[in-house]
Amino acid sequence: MHKYFISLCLSIFFTTFSFAGDLDFKITPYIQETTDTGVKIRWERELGPGAIVRVGKLNSDNEIEFKSALVFKDRFRLRQRRSGIYEAEIEGLLPSTSYYYQILLGEDQSSIYNFKTLSSVKEDFSFLVLADAQHGFEITEKIVSEGVIYHTFSNNPDKATHPPRFVLFPGDLVQHGILKHQWKKHFFVPMAPLLHRLAVYPTKGNHEMGKRYFNKYFSLPRNTSVNPNYNYYFFDYSGVRFINLDTNIRYRNKKQLNWLKEVLKQALMNEDVHFVVLQFHHPYKSEAWPVGNTKFTGEIEDVLTSMENPRKTPIVYFNGHTHAYSRGHHQNARLTMITAGPIGGAIDDWDRRSRDYLDYQKTVEQYGWVKVNVTTKTDWPYLEIIRYGFGDKNEITDKGIVDRYKIFQHAVVPETPVVKSIRQEGNSIQLETSNFEVENSEEQHLSTEVKIITSSKRGKTSEETFIFHRENFFNGKNNLPKDLLNNLNMRDLTKFSLQIRLGRNEQKTIQVHYRTTSLAWSSWSEERIVSAE
Repeated sequence: MHKYFISLCLSIFFTTFSFAGDLDFKITPYIQETTDTGVKIRWERELGPGAIVRVGKLNSDNEIEFKSALVFKDRFRLRQRRSGIYEAEIEGLLPSTSYYYQILLGEDQSSIYNFKTLSSVKEDFSFLVLADAQHGFEITEKIVSEGVIYHTFSNNPDKATHPPRFVLFPGDLVQHGILKHQWKKHFFVPMAPLLHRLAVYPTKGNHEMGKRYFNKYFSLPRNTSVNPNYNYYFFDYSGVRFINLDTNIRYRNKKQLNWLKEVLKQALMNEDVHFVVLQFHHPYKSEAWPVGNTKFTGEIEDVLTSMENPRKTPIVYFNGHTHAYSRGHHQNARLTMITAGPIGGAIDDWDRRSRDYLDYQKTVEQYGWVKVNVTTKTDWPYLEIIRYGFGDKNEITDKGIVDRYKIFQHAVVPETPVVKSIRQEGNSIQLETSNFEVENSEEQHLSTEVKIITSSKRGKTSEETFIFHRENFFNGKNNLPKDLLNNLNMRDLTKFSLQIRLGRNEQKTIQVHYRTTSLAWSSWSEERIVSAE
């Protein structure tokens, strides 16, 4: 049997554990910028002659060898201890094909790893979102090896229909980015089983402490930025535009916002773009840790919600910084906000500083990561956001899926509701509305908004609104009012108790409308008028 075939069979089975090869690395090989016909592979080792990358198609004896080049080298080190980052550009491969690769230098060789090229045509696929490794490298290693690899490659029911293609990483890859040794210890070693297989597209967090090592280690699509040194860029894949921003202090400026407007406008006007996905580090509204709130991210939200969106393209953004998972939905736009949660560091537990924001519906104070299934080869394209939990400091273990949410590109507007009954009971109004009905059977009832206009005989009017969601999860439980929780057990958002008193000589006009999980509001119901008895 061919010696490389034997090695290959062992490699496929044991890639997660990554054999210790004869070739000595400072940082073992990691994938960069995968395309449909090629890939970039990088590694770090002591300065010396360039190595060869041997690439072969799985289940085939045909192999090709590619040269590597030194792209960066250490400064201010003794000659015999200096190291360099080497890169091999692999081209001429077949689309959507699995390959193995091995680094060779003289008689020395690395372990055998594998990757898969992207598709040259539109496909259904998945991508991962991991954030905030920082100094928690032991936790990171455990999450990657026991959670991410397991649910992405070993036990992934969607692997065939939605092959994993790449990883997003919205910041804080290490604890102190100016310390070179931490890049290996905090990021590349614990992440290695994943980085051998999939390209990672990161954005800078505050802990990267500038661009020095960040820009050296990662080959990003810088041709899509206004300046190769800026760390905001975009790329497109299979009906999704991925926009990557830098929310660190130095880049909180109009130049980046104007760039965002341009690349967002291009996407929203393009009928081939079904979804827009962004990633950056800092949140605008952080429920578990409001200290991390960043005004500039609010300006980003303003761009995302004010831009003309003729096709009503759904937008989802992922951020890091807060060490807890959160999912929110903008009240007036098709914008979903996700704080990915950490794979390292310390958890931001719910405490007296935490805040319950109306437009955030689920916060889980756990480690974990996100997998997103993208389905575009259908008349009903959709994103499915799947969040896997990995416990907290009390029990760091795989918790499986802790949140699952689907967003369709074409949001069907639900039927206009009807106010069925209104009655006053003391200082409250009991309101019942019609059933939630929508053409797409997979859509669910996300929210009900109640609008009440109060009029007095003197002609004065005032308006207030109440928004009810199907969940408001934080601090380990669903924090909806007890009566609403009871109704939700029947998947119902149509019965409410409003703490409003009708004053003498007053009348109230009441209207309601419903929202789907794909963030489409119905029309307002017809007005119902109730007067003080």
